[in-house]
Amino acid sequence: MAEYDWLTSDEFRERIRQRVSQAAGQAGMQQYHVSIIENLMSKAAEKRQVNESNELRKSLGSRRSIDDALASVEALAKAASEYATAEKRTLLTEADVDKAYVAGFCRWWPLC
Repeated sequence: MAEYDWLTSDEFRERIRQRVSQAAGQAGMQQYHVSIIENLMSKAAEKRQVNESNELRKSLGSRRSIDDALASVEALAKAASEYATAEKRTLLTEADVDKAYVAGFCRWWPLC
């Protein structure tokens, strides 16, 4: 099951940080709470066993990868930034991410 070890790796954490930073910046956020990164890593680690089991049942070509996970992180950060923007803030918070996460009805693989 080493195929999904990246879900808990430092490299994945750094790439999440980059994607959140990039998406938030593009949405006009000047800052974001760094705790967002650990929160997302925690969600990925928490759901790892279930997600890994589900993905390994799929054919090799249809399994999701780190690129799919990072696309979800970026989309989540963009959606969360909309909450901050609606409140006329330039600080992306964990509360914004939580709202976007819930509103997304589990479309943020591998975070749900």
